[in-house]
Amino acid sequence: MLNAASNTTAGQAYTFEAVAGNPSNYVNLALVNGATAYRGGDLTIGATGSMLISVRTTASVTGLFTNQGQTKLVNTTATFASNVVNSGGLSLQSATLSGSVTNLVTGTPSKATG
Repeated sequence: MLNAASNTTAGQAYTFEAVAGNPSNYVNLALVNGATAYRGGDLTIGATGSMLISVRTTASVTGLFTNQGQTKLVNTTATFASNVVNSGGLSLQSATLSGSVTNLVTGTPSKATG
């Protein structure tokens, strides 16, 4: 979880998903509470992973963002500096997403109100 914080390591590409035989792999990413950032590398939410950006957060992601799992933006503003490639579930609830988004055939983008 990045709680009003950001990672600082350049070249830190990572895939969030469950990996059989590797219990140390992170599965979920949460960007919450204020200004948050994932920077320095590409970010992938794998098929068994998830990402939540919420709680009046202003989030930024600098690298390529690939979503194959579940990504939810709630009461937030998220800026993606590189492309967003979505083949999973991408939902926005009272949220704004800025950046170039490519939805693949398997992707399920949705915008909820409320």
